[in-house]
Amino acid sequence: MAKDFLVLHSVDVRRAEVSGSGRATIISKMVIPSIKFKTTTRSAGGGVMDIDYMQPRLQPIECGLMVHGIDTDLMPGMRDRWTFAGALRNVKTGASVALRCEIEGAIVEWSPDEADPAQFNGCNHSIKEVIHFELSLDGQEIWYVDELEGEIRSKGVSLTAADRRALGV
Repeated sequence: MAKDFLVLHSVDVRRAEVSGSGRATIISKMVIPSIKFKTTTRSAGGGVMDIDYMQPRLQPIECGLMVHGIDTDLMPGMRDRWTFAGALRNVKTGASVALRCEIEGAIVEWSPDEADPAQFNGCNHSIKEVIHFELSLDGQEIWYVDELEGEIRSKGVSLTAADRRALGV
């Protein structure tokens, strides 16, 4: 059976805990962060190749967004919890599917575009210092990462539970 083909139709980024803080009418694009595990290289003296072993820890998570014009809620130094939301359309069924990404971090960069009155320009924003990240598709958890909990889950399966047990936490 063929996988469903989902096409992105709408996006919004809002402060997760502030009602009415959506940007659906001014957002140009959002960048959902990539997940990249740290690796440790082993080079055996008698081996024939190096192996990069995956560690149950992630490299820093970064994300961003671009808005048309200037949004004074999105200035460097601001720490908050953000909801990155997307509406995807299932091409086969026509149904709308929710994409949600919850991110807690700090805005560290604000980059306005070149100014040109003939074009509708905007500003790019980067969020780093991410300590919490959740990604779900149609209500199903894809990723859950929380630095303070010491938890990384992929599709509901903990990748760090055994280490936490071994540490006695």
